[in-house]
Amino acid sequence: MNYIYKNKYKIARILGVFGSLMGFYIWKDYIPVLGEDKPDWIKVLRLYYIIFLFIPSCIALVASIYKKSYLMILALLISLPITKYLGVKPFIFPDTLPLVYFPLLCYLVSFLMMVNLKNSEK
Repeated sequence: MNYIYKNKYKIARILGVFGSLMGFYIWKDYIPVLGEDKPDWIKVLRLYYIIFLFIPSCIALVASIYKKSYLMILALLISLPITKYLGVKPFIFPDTLPLVYFPLLCYLVSFLMMVNLKNSEK
């Protein structure tokens, strides 16, 4: 029983790390290039990407390493508004699943697994 419990925690941790790495991958497209001259409104939009992609990815990475489910749900809640700013289609009627939703799904599944495992160990 303990072996199965440890494997499920490993899966939850791997999903959390994978989701945070995907968030970092999406965020890297919005890093300014050296010598790039952009209007001020684009610089402000990059701040949104940092807030809604980079910071939740860092929080999810820490949450998955230290097995903290409340940090994982915090990362999920912070990164939810990014779909509004990137202008992707709603999740209900997608033609293809946008890359932005994969970290969110990983955060959600990892959180649910962590909570389920914490409840089953009590």
